[in-house]
Parts: sequence; C-alpha cells; structure tokens
Amino acid sequence: MRCFLVCFALLLLAACGTESNNLPQRNPPTAEAPQWQEAIEPITLDNVENVSLLGRLDQPEVSSTLFDHAISPDATRLAALNNEEILAWNLLTGELVFRTARGNATRIFYSSDKTELYAVDPNAVILVLDAETGSTITTITGHTSYAGVIDYDHENDRMTLGGRDGTVKVWDMFERQSLVTFTAHNAPISALAFSDDGTQVATSSGDGMARLWDWQNSEQVAEIQLPVDLVERIAFAPDAEQIALGTQRGARVWAPADPLLTRPLVMERGGANQILMYAPTGDILIGGTRNTGLTVWDRSGTTLGTLSDVQGSQISVDFSPDGTMLITSALGRTVTLWDLSQASEQTINRADLAIGSAGIYAVQWTEDSRLLLLFDATGPVYTWGIPPETS
Repeated sequence: MRCFLVCFALLLLAACGTESNNLPQRNPPTAEAPQWQEAIEPITLDNVENVSLLGRLDQPEVSSTLFDHAISPDATRLAALNNEEILAWNLLTGELVFRTARGNATRIFYSSDKTELYAVDPNAVILVLDAETGSTITTITGHTSYAGVIDYDHENDRMTLGGRDGTVKVWDMFERQSLVTFTAHNAPISALAFSDDGTQVATSSGDGMARLWDWQNSEQVAEIQLPVDLVERIAFAPDAEQIALGTQRGARVWAPADPLLTRPLVMERGGANQILMYAPTGDILIGGTRNTGLTVWDRSGTTLGTLSDVQGSQISVDFSPDGTMLITSALGRTVTLWDLSQASEQTINRADLAIGSAGIYAVQWTEDSRLLLLFDATGPVYTWGIPPETS
C-alpha cells in the first residue's frame, strides 16, 4: 500500500495500531496561537504534506471545554456550547461573532441556510437563535417525554426526537411545525437516525427491536430482532441500503431489503456504542469505544484494521469529505491521520500530528475539506489546513 507522507513535524508510522514512543506523558503547555490564516484549498492526499496550523479560536474571559458544536453548511461558521455560553466564530477570519447565555442547552445545530441556530436542552426545549446576533427568536417544546435521543437532517431542516414513551416526533424547524408523531416502540427510544436523504428514520429500543420507518406516513418499512444488548448507536450508509447498529458488546450491519446480507461484524473486543460512522463514499465503516479502540471494516464486513491505540477517556473520529482519509483523536494521547485510499486487510497507513497539546478530545473535518478543527479540553479550537504560502 502507498504510504502518505505528512512532513509538517509529523511522526510517520506505517503499521495500523502502532504506538509512538514519543507521546507526551502529561499535557504540555497549550500550543501558541499563530497569526490567523485562511485555508486556500481543500485538503487532499496530494497536498496533505502541506497542512499546518492556521489559527486558534479562543473564548473570551474564562475558557472551558466546548462539549457540543455545529459547523454551518458552508463551513464558514462554528457554534459551540461551553459551561456558561453559546459562542459562534467566523472560520474565515477567526473572529468571535457572538456570545450569549447557554441556559441548559446540551446540543446545537445550524439551519441549512446558516441564518438560525437550534439549541436543545435535556427537556427538549428548543431555543431558536439568530445565527448572526445570538438573540432568541422563539422557543419550542420538541417532545414532552424526551429520552435525550435526537438527530438533525441538515439538508431539510428537520429534527427528530425520541421519547421515553417509545414515540418519535419529527419537526420542520423552519416552519416551526411538528410534522408527525408516531409510536415506534413499547419502551424508551435508545437510538435513532435519519437516512442521508431524510426520507427514513431508523429507531431502536429496550424492547429488543430495531425498526426502519417511512416517517412521513408513520409506516414501518422493516424491523430486526436484536440480541440482548441495547442498541445505542445507529448509522445509515449514504445509499441507505445498509444500516449499522452498535451496542456495548458488538456491532452488526442490517440490510432491510435483503436479510441474507444482515450480519454481525467481527470485533476483537468491546462494542460500537460510542463511535459508529460510514465514510461519505459508503465503502468503509468504523466503530468502537473509548476503552477498546476502533475497528475499520469495508462494506462487505471484512476487517481492514484495528486502531487499538485510539482509546482513552474521550475519543473522536471523522472522515475527509472524499472518504480517502480519517482523522482520530484520543484525549491525553495523539491526533492521527489515516490513509484509507488503498486500505487492505489489516493495513492502514498513518501519520501522527505534532499538535503541541495532549488535550485534544474532538476532531472534525469541515464539509468543504478546507479545515481540520481540533478541540482542546481547556477550551481552544485549533484550525489546520493548507496555508497561503504553499500556493
């Protein structure tokens, strides 16, 4: 397999799961903020050797961990929640756009046109905010029996919420209208997800079933009886022909149209109740937990690699928008780029980024592939991309 070389002070490791002997034993000083630069082009395998630190987003006054965040669809804004506030930054300039009281919000989402933000609290009270000023437009009670299970269809501005009573509600957030409420299970909803095209919702519950719904007509499309384990993570393949189900002890792919293609996925140990995600191309699936590391499969369920060293108190993963690369982080350890373009059984080449902080607990690729966002537990967000001087 071709090894992708990342030369900006990275340690290149050729074997999947190999650990660096140079990882810090404790958090070093927070990396200094460079003068802000705008990324000039998308990050690809052809230019990844030029990726570098472009800037740092800081919180005003007291800084704390950003425990949820959202990126605008055009990848120009970042909104996030800290202990006290909702904050938004301009990703082109690094400037703070607004700050406002968080209330009890625990989740946040951008509208498809970037004009609104939806902040959701543990009681499913949805605060609708002006995305430019942070001012409150209105509030909505999303579900009166909310189980803390939610998904958002970014293309169509629809939000689905699962209830302790087994019901599912779908909202049109632009119209401020509840579109449908249906009973999906006879027990609390444990996980749910929209299909990529927004036409279907998959749900699971403690009743031992996972179900696929044509939510607009409140009609069940398919169901599967599950083992004893509770499904806590659901992921649709982009074409919706496969659905991945993750539990504390394992994972399986479900093919609603062809039961013969439904099967458990081989994992060395642990489950996939914390990480479960398809690549944007749909040909690769990754799953795992913070204690046991990550497993990578191809669409047929063949294991491509076990990323056993990506584990810790907090782990995070994201695919590049073209599906050729993966970025992972583990709190207290390292941030790593993985080359998926020619991944074969048990072989995935990697490069560890020299971040300057062991506090990275979350990572995300922007949809335009121009930025890698690295979230530090102490509060800052580091932006990485292709700087102007490489043009």
